[in-house]
Amino acid sequence: MSNLLKSCSAIAIASLSLGGMASAAEMHLTAGAGYQYDSNVGLAGIDDNTGDADSALLLSAGIGMNWRFASTASLRLKYDFTDTRHEQFTEFDLAMHHLGAELGYRIMGVDTSLSVDTYRAGLDGESYLAMTRISPAAGYLFGTHLYVRGAWSQASKQYSLLTSRDADVEGVRGDVYWLFDGMRRYLALGIATTSEDAADPEFDFDGTALSLTYGQQIDYALLDLDLRLQLQSEQRDYLNVTSSIDAVRYDERLRASFIAGIPFSEHFELQGQVDRVDNRSNLESAELDEVTYSMRFLVSF
Repeated sequence: MSNLLKSCSAIAIASLSLGGMASAAEMHLTAGAGYQYDSNVGLAGIDDNTGDADSALLLSAGIGMNWRFASTASLRLKYDFTDTRHEQFTEFDLAMHHLGAELGYRIMGVDTSLSVDTYRAGLDGESYLAMTRISPAAGYLFGTHLYVRGAWSQASKQYSLLTSRDADVEGVRGDVYWLFDGMRRYLALGIATTSEDAADPEFDFDGTALSLTYGQQIDYALLDLDLRLQLQSEQRDYLNVTSSIDAVRYDERLRASFIAGIPFSEHFELQGQVDRVDNRSNLESAELDEVTYSMRFLVSF
């Protein structure tokens, strides 16, 4: 696993040597600030939630570089940072660094890509999680209204303190997009499978997730709207007995998200989001009922 990730990372970095053959790089800068209200502060990934509400300051920043090689190949590099700072539960303050590279190539109408992503997360100012993921993918547009994409991914997760949750993760995902007016109005159906092999066998699981997304851009005389509604259902079947309940654990999670963006210009946007998560499990600490409201002001150049 680690050798594969190192090899793919080296490929992505080495591709920079082709820069002399590429068109001039396009640079993108982003920044954001906002406010969030969370009805149940916690970390779902480690089955820890307070049961209490809190508000938080949201900050983000990023930089990206794009190169094109002729008309068939491309290279994207990006770095972004997000920071969530709670008013009361500061022990759940989460800072995330993300570095990513993606090579793209179109052959016979098929869009192929290879992406490598590295994440480093800090919790309350201390090291929390490191994750690296590789994902090759391919997509094809049938006519003008149907786009199909498939991807495979493999990742490694290392926790600074919760080493029993360190894991190798493998996943497969497929998505079908029905384009009614390009990406201005579309419907997407996705299915994903995940297999997680953890250091402690209690945390090994196989999961399946289904998602349905509808997106639409609405143009008014004085106001434009970018709307997206997503529903997701996920089931996790754990493979071994969880000692605290002396039974095999299972989780069923439902998530609904509504996102509305108001672009004021090419560079400025106001975005609001509502998320509802309902997680049912036979492990009490994994039970979760949460509603999150957020509002952000985004700038991009």
